[in-house]
Amino acid sequence: VVVLACGVRPRVALAREAGLDVRSGIVVDDELRTSDPYVHAIGDCAEHDGRVYGLAGPALEQADVLADVLSGTAGPRYTGTRALTRLTLGGAQPLDLAAFGEATPRPGDDVVQLADATKGAYRKVVVRDNRLVGGVLLGDLAAVGALARAWEGDEALPEAPLLHLLTHDGGSS
Repeated sequence: VVVLACGVRPRVALAREAGLDVRSGIVVDDELRTSDPYVHAIGDCAEHDGRVYGLAGPALEQADVLADVLSGTAGPRYTGTRALTRLTLGGAQPLDLAAFGEATPRPGDDVVQLADATKGAYRKVVVRDNRLVGGVLLGDLAAVGALARAWEGDEALPEAPLLHLLTHDGGSS
């Protein structure tokens, strides 16, 4: 039996009681302000542009932006974080996991999934407007490098069939 839990659920009861705008998290703008301009939120509880990250990297980026905002330094605004998370769970049979971008499709998105029971591998990618927008890989992570490059580059995908995204080279050859 494998139990895998990914993601966080922000504790927003206090923010809701205080009258702040709350959806999945405490809603913030590009300067990490809540619906009350004197209150800011960052990290696991903050929802920026419809997304709660739940990761240390985005929280650190948010902290840097907020430090600039509070100090009056004209720095960049927070525009979101493009994060790729890679985990290895040890044990007698290690389990590798990689997740990036938007792994939940919207209407009209193409979804490509590949499950290989003999290798204990699962791969899923989401393609929107001929661009890779996210994915999840479990088990064999050989294609993660090529997929990450395609996702980070945000360029149109080659004309190859979408299934090639899930090969070991990520469809780059």
